[in-house]
Amino acid sequence: CSEGEMVEALLLVISFSLFAVSIYYHAYTVAFGGFCLVSSLVLLLRVFSLHPPNLSRAYKFFERCLSDPVAHRGCVPENTLAGIRSAKERGLNVVEVDLEYTKDGQPVLLHDPSVDRTSNGAGKICDMTLKEVRELDFGSKFGPEFAGEKIPTLTETLDLCEELDMFLLLDVKSNRLKTTAILKALIRERNLYDRVLVISFYPEILHMVRLADPKILVGLSTRWWEFTWNGDGSRRHDKWYRQMMAPFYDILLTFWNHNVAWWFTGLRFMIFYKGEINRDSIQHWKKRGVYLMAWTIKSKQEAQHLSKEIGVPLLMDDACKLD
Repeated sequence: CSEGEMVEALLLVISFSLFAVSIYYHAYTVAFGGFCLVSSLVLLLRVFSLHPPNLSRAYKFFERCLSDPVAHRGCVPENTLAGIRSAKERGLNVVEVDLEYTKDGQPVLLHDPSVDRTSNGAGKICDMTLKEVRELDFGSKFGPEFAGEKIPTLTETLDLCEELDMFLLLDVKSNRLKTTAILKALIRERNLYDRVLVISFYPEILHMVRLADPKILVGLSTRWWEFTWNGDGSRRHDKWYRQMMAPFYDILLTFWNHNVAWWFTGLRFMIFYKGEINRDSIQHWKKRGVYLMAWTIKSKQEAQHLSKEIGVPLLMDDACKLD
């Protein structure tokens, strides 16, 4: 039986066990309540779980990503059309970009919630209209040759990727309903099912996307200690009691992602932090029909080990600088 069926069977066993124990101790209300609660959970998992897309489609995308590093945020300047063109000029055919939204609901490419790091402006992207953010320079901080580079919309990005015959990993973080509606319309209208992989750290977004269109390929990004530590190794919480509880939440999240979310959402891809990947984990997920990718690679040595020796696609910073 499938792993999903095993989870459902386990929940049913727990449900009947609680029911039997409660009846034995004459706790009829507890018995009925526990039985209904767990049975309802099983029913919800069964009704809303999604079948994964065709395995051969996923494998073709996997092969495409394995042939060259995936340019993480494109080449410099990051998350711009110039960065995507630069990746193509260096022989890279797959780029990863990040999706955010302006105040007037326009999807644009940006990694951070604010424009401070990558532009000559300041402020949150959600507080600016598309017209306002288009007046900023998203190239000069990466070099004078990129001066005047504008923030691209999602439509412009898809146009360029089609023109250059490139494949796209689209990292989504927010606006579940808007993201679902936009991706469903654009991917279906342009027939990009085999050229776009939607990735996110949030399985509920991926589930909504696939619920809207089951043909869309999605991948869940994960890393250990998401609630406990920031990406730079600093504490995520200022208050000691929140920091103390964070590892418990991380354990629950990891269990959920590795045992429920992947089959509930119908995933074909998992994007693991590079330190979590080895030959055993690759085989473990391959038996489930799930392909692994590694993020974020920062050196040629890491790239050589994971891509050539282990055999997983790489989301790589400075991919354009590889020989």
